[in-house]
Amino acid sequence: MSVKRKEKRKPSDESIEVLRDLAEVAEHFESLPMTLDPTGNNPLVWAAEKGQALVAGFLLKQGVDVNHRGYMGNTALARAARGGHVECLRVLLGFPATNPNIAVYLKPEASSLNPHL
Repeated sequence: MSVKRKEKRKPSDESIEVLRDLAEVAEHFESLPMTLDPTGNNPLVWAAEKGQALVAGFLLKQGVDVNHRGYMGNTALARAARGGHVECLRVLLGFPATNPNIAVYLKPEASSLNPHL
């Protein structure tokens, strides 16, 4: 009886890119689900800012708060929308806990700087 060995597959370019993106986001945080950076952003906010949809999906599965308001009160959803990152928006909006009603919040001092807000 011969044992069939699994062929070693070379990681896809997409997999390598996701790992690079995740490493870039993770370098600022000690513990992905709970840690905030010095500006108050969680890793998901930064992944969304950079349009890293696969990383965002990974972070959501790790328990990172999708509705966390980071710097200036913006959520990951707001950051993805501002950057026009459609695939990242699909990931975030597809997550059941996402609350689109809190995507953007301007602190009072920010809105007082612009009379049109």
